[in-house]
Parts: sequence; C-alpha cells; structure tokens
Amino acid sequence: MPVWATIVSNVTENNSFLLFMTQTPTYLNDVSGLSLEALGVVAAVPYLTMAIVCQVSGYLSDVLRSRYHIQTTVVRKLFTCGAYVIQTIVLLLLANVDSVPAVMTLLTTAVGIGGFSAFTINFFDLGPQYASLTVGLANTVSALPGIITPLIISVIVKNKLAAEWHVVFYFSAGVAVFGAVFYAAFGSGEIQSWALQKTDEAASNRADESASTDVGSPAKD
Repeated sequence: MPVWATIVSNVTENNSFLLFMTQTPTYLNDVSGLSLEALGVVAAVPYLTMAIVCQVSGYLSDVLRSRYHIQTTVVRKLFTCGAYVIQTIVLLLLANVDSVPAVMTLLTTAVGIGGFSAFTINFFDLGPQYASLTVGLANTVSALPGIITPLIISVIVKNKLAAEWHVVFYFSAGVAVFGAVFYAAFGSGEIQSWALQKTDEAASNRADESASTDVGSPAKD
C-alpha cells in the first residue's frame, strides 16, 4: 500500500500540474480574452517558482530528518499532503476570481507548492533496489491525467463559460483532496519488509561468497 499511495501521489500532482500547464491558456482566453502569450515572461514565473521550491524542499526535508530527527514518514506526509491541501485551496479560489493578476498569483502558488510533493524520492525510501521499477510504473500511471483530464474538460467546457471552468477546478480540487487523504492514510517513508528482506539476503550471499573464497587461501602476515 505505501507504494500505491506514492503512485496515487504522483497521479495527483501530475493532474494538477498538467491542468495548470495545458489548460490555463485556454481558461484565460475563455474568461478574460487574454492569451497567455500576451503575458510574456510572467507566464514562466510559476514554473521558475517550482524549480526553486524543489531545491528548497529537498534541503528542508534533510534538515528536518537529520537535525531535528523527525521521522521520514512524517516529513514525507507533511510535505506531500500539505502541498495537495494548498493546491485544493487554490483550485477552489480559482473558481471565484476572474482578474488576470489574481489568477496568475494563484497559479504561481499552486505550481510552486507542487515542488514540496515528495513522491519521487519516496520510492527510494520504500525499496531502493526496486526504485527503477516502481518509478517506471508510477510514471506510466501518472501519465493518465494527461490523457483523461483534457477529455473530461472537453465534456464540461462546452460554451467557454466561467461557470463551466469552475466545475473543472472543483473536480481537480476533489482529486487533490483524495490524493492527500490516501497518502496520509497509506504513505510511508520507511523501507518496506519485502525490500529489506531482499537486502539482507543479498548481504548474506555476499558474505557466504567471501567466506568460500577465503577457504584454502594462504594466510597473510
């Protein structure tokens, strides 16, 4: 379940990120008549913010775990669930604002705070030697929002009305809430027993191989 909780976390973050990245230009054009291109470099601010937050969140995570000895599970849940709760609030606020400055401020907050989501490193917490498999599985599953979400939006937004976009934001807020609750319930930051067992077996095998190699070897001074 901790692995699946992390996969759900990945899907949750991708749903919000892809919504903001791919649908915001359409939303701004439908609601305000302003294209994102017209904003120029301002349009890149949310993603620049996320790039910075990713670096800061990694540093803060290590500080909390090493200096203050907070359990890895607590840190992972605090950062991941906290990010999704804030994104939920932002999505609900987006359904109630129409001005471009307000939309861009909320967009920057939502995209930036996604940098605190710790699903990628979490796979290494759970089973380091299987991380390549679990990350690959998660990336495959998390690609689904990029396919499904635009289809759902195309069904909801028929007349390019603000009220229709509000439904989209409410739907995405529901996804964020689900991701936060699911990860809070089943997420973990500790290595799992199935991964620990394999690690112990590998160490034991290496020790046996080393012992068998030493048998019959001439003693060294």
